[in-house]
Amino acid sequence: MSFKNFNLSEKIAESENELGVKINTSDISSLDPLEITNWEYRDRNDNELGDISHLANSISTNGQAQPIIVTLINDVFKAKESTDAKYVVIAGYRRWLACKSINLHVESIVKKLSFQEAIGYLLAENQKQDVSDSSKGQLYSKLIKEEKITQNDLSERLGINKNKLSNYMSYESFPLEFINAVKDMSVISARTAGYLRSLFKKGDRYKNSLIKHSRAIANGAGERVIQRLVDGDLNPEIIKSDNKIIETVGSSDKKAEIYSNGNIIISECAQKDKNYDIFLSEFNVLFKTHFDV
Repeated sequence: MSFKNFNLSEKIAESENELGVKINTSDISSLDPLEITNWEYRDRNDNELGDISHLANSISTNGQAQPIIVTLINDVFKAKESTDAKYVVIAGYRRWLACKSINLHVESIVKKLSFQEAIGYLLAENQKQDVSDSSKGQLYSKLIKEEKITQNDLSERLGINKNKLSNYMSYESFPLEFINAVKDMSVISARTAGYLRSLFKKGDRYKNSLIKHSRAIANGAGERVIQRLVDGDLNPEIIKSDNKIIETVGSSDKKAEIYSNGNIIISECAQKDKNYDIFLSEFNVLFKTHFDV
C-alpha cells in the first residue's frame, strides 16, 4: 500500500474512525480504478462533487489519505450502468473519481457487506459531505419506493422526524415542466420542496404560476417570496384592494409593485426581460444582507 507522506498507523486510525470499520494493513488492496464503478443507489449530481481535479492533484502529490470501501458486484450490489467492472464503490466516491481521472490505482478495502450495512455507509457519507437536499431526496425516495427500508427506519437512521423526511421526498412529485424550467433541483431546499409540493396539489392554476416563476425559484426564492409571487398571480385584485402600494420600482411596463403587507407583483414584461436573472440574483443578495437571513 502507498499512503505516501503519511504516518501509516495514524492514517489507519483516522480511517477506522471515519469509516467505522476495523482496518488491518492486509485488508487494503491497490485496485485499478477501471475495476470499480458506481453503485446503482448513489444519486449525486456532478455539480456537487467539488473540484475533482484538485483532489486528484493532491492524491498524486501527497498520496491517498484514506482508503475507499468497495464490494463485489452481485445480485445485491448492482452497478448503475452496464459495465465490465468487478466492484462498486460504497464509500469514498470522490477519491475513486479523482484516481480514475488520472489513471492512478486507488487504495481500497474490499469488504463483504449486507445491503443495510452499505446503505449505512452511504447515508453517513451523504450527511458528512456537501450533498444537496435534492440528491438526498432521490436516494431516500428510491430506497422507500423499492421497499429497501421503511420510512420509520429511515427517519430513525437519519435522526430526523417524518415531516422532514417527507420534505426530502417531495422532489419526485414535481411536474416535469417545472423540473425542466428550474433545471437544477439542488438550488431548492427540502423545506421549500415540501412547500412547493403543497402548492402543486392545489391544481393547475398553482402549477402554472410556479412554472411561470421558475426563474425566481432557480435563483433561490424561499417560501415567503414564492407565496407572494403566486398570490400576485392568483389574487392580484385582493392584494391591490386590501393593501396600498408603498413603492413602485421601474417604468410603466417593467416594474415591481411593493404592497404594505409585503406582497410583490412583478410585471410580465419585467419577468421576460433578458436581465431578469441578474435582477433576481442582486435582489437575493440585498435581501439577505439587509435582513440577515
